Amino acid sequence: MGFRKKNTGKNDNRTSAKVIMGKPAKQLSKEEKRLLSARMAEIKKQNSNNSTVQNTLPFQVMYHDRICQVSENFFSVTIHFFDANYSITEFDEQNNIFSKYCDVINLFDNTIKFQLTFENQNRSKDKLIKMVQISEQDDDFNAIRREYSQMLTDKLLKGSNGQSARKFLTFGVEAKCSMVQQD
Repeated sequence: MGFRKKNTGKNDNRTSAKVIMGKPAKQLSKEEKRLLSARMAEIKKQNSNNSTVQNTLPFQVMYHDRICQVSENFFSVTIHFFDANYSITEFDEQNNIFSKYCDVINLFDNTIKFQLTFENQNRSKDKLIKMVQISEQDDDFNAIRREYSQMLTDKLLKGSNGQSARKFLTFGVEAKCSMVQQD
């Protein structure tokens, strides 16, 4: 919902015309006003019920083994996974990674619904570099540590450009089950 200032020719700061659904409120039909009023009342009622995030997520039960019962017969699970940095690996290793990825995707037949989720985050390059640096010690290997730290820094900056990604695989199945009550 936005507001549009009515031009009165005077230099005042009053806002007099609401813009709703792309047109001024006074141009809404009676039906549009009725629907808008009903929707606003519904939102107000929902907000007054102390809505929580848990109440807005569409699932029935979250079991201790991380299986989620989404509906009466549909169950899903989400797995957080890590992978190699594909862009900085050698060509043969890239083919191997891609082949394994295809194997995983082919595990799911048409009865299993699956989704890949990637959450990308920008990270400070300075913090990333500090993470891979190897501290110097009181021995004769500091030159090797510096060289190795430089190699890690070069690889890090070449591959991720300061981005990190969390990867998730969610899959679900329709299952016919009978719930057994426990006493």
